[in-house]
Amino acid sequence: MSDLIDQKDRDGALHSKEGNHLISAGAGSGKTFTLANRIIELMAEKNPDGTYKRHFSELLVMTFTKKAAAEMKKRTRENLGEAKRKGLIDEKEYASL
Repeated sequence: MSDLIDQKDRDGALHSKEGNHLISAGAGSGKTFTLANRIIELMAEKNPDGTYKRHFSELLVMTFTKKAAAEMKKRTRENLGEAKRKGLIDEKEYASL
């Protein structure tokens, strides 16, 4: 387990498409930002036929406090709205959430 201490580490966690990730770092280091953006990146990824590779129900995101969970939910919803406006996620996928 390693801390996200710089932008390079944060970008690696955000853009990696392989396997599961554990993000552990101190307060204010960007964990929530990284996870909320990773969710959007994973949700927007499509197959060659245009279908989505993943559905929201296939993701597991965990935090240790109700406060952190509420913040994650808020940021993910905000990011989903922005992704919808940019056309990264269509209305049907957005509505399923």
